[in-house]
Amino acid sequence: MNEVVAVSLLQNVIDTNENLIVIFKGAKPYLVNRAFLTFFRATSIEDFNGSFRSFSDCFVPHPSYFNRENIVAQEHWYETIARYDEAERVVSMLTPAYEPHAFSVDVAQGIDEYTIVTFVNITQTLIKRIMIENNATIDLESGAYDRKYFLHVTKNFEDAAVFNEKIVVVSKLTLLNTNPNTESLQEFVNGIKEKIREDDMLVRWENNEFLLVCLADNDEKSDAIITKTKSMISEKATLASQRQTQGEKISKLISTLND
Repeated sequence: MNEVVAVSLLQNVIDTNENLIVIFKGAKPYLVNRAFLTFFRATSIEDFNGSFRSFSDCFVPHPSYFNRENIVAQEHWYETIARYDEAERVVSMLTPAYEPHAFSVDVAQGIDEYTIVTFVNITQTLIKRIMIENNATIDLESGAYDRKYFLHVTKNFEDAAVFNEKIVVVSKLTLLNTNPNTESLQEFVNGIKEKIREDDMLVRWENNEFLLVCLADNDEKSDAIITKTKSMISEKATLASQRQTQGEKISKLISTLND
């Protein structure tokens, strides 16, 4: 197998990955996947390389994230960050529209001078963690996410859907008990939390209303999420659901639920 064919096959493989993948040859990116080019809105690796003197110039110089100030002298940036604990291997990078995203970094030594670096988008997870640490995310009475917090991160949720080519599904869960107490609210919320995914968001919207916001791969998967949600609430609540059909804003989906 000649080198051109091998590179072409490798390109096809990494293009199927939704994470940002860069194969370095020394200090320079040698091969990147489609998700990487999409994030930076670059037409090719040559286009990307022409925009930055050094790859570490992509990193936001903020003390909360790894950046070029942390690079040990005479090392490539990925050699330095590879020694960090997993929780600290986090960088922030901007899209051309100056939208910040946070990524965890995985470094895998390739063959000879080649190194494979994978950037996993953890923007949503990191925002949740920061808000939790600041006690600003949870509705204390129910244990669901707070409405103000959800409105604060709605744009990030929409961005995550676009970047990962997902569909947003919003369901309104209205408790039949119009005046629930703390115990019944927490029982309801805990029952839902046990059955949903980590990145799904259960939000206390009104006194006896909750929103469940999820990302789905396609229409079929979104229908499955709605069906599962209906089975979860049993006879405790009514359900109304909407999914994106043309990339609508979450606010529009919510307003449709209230019509």
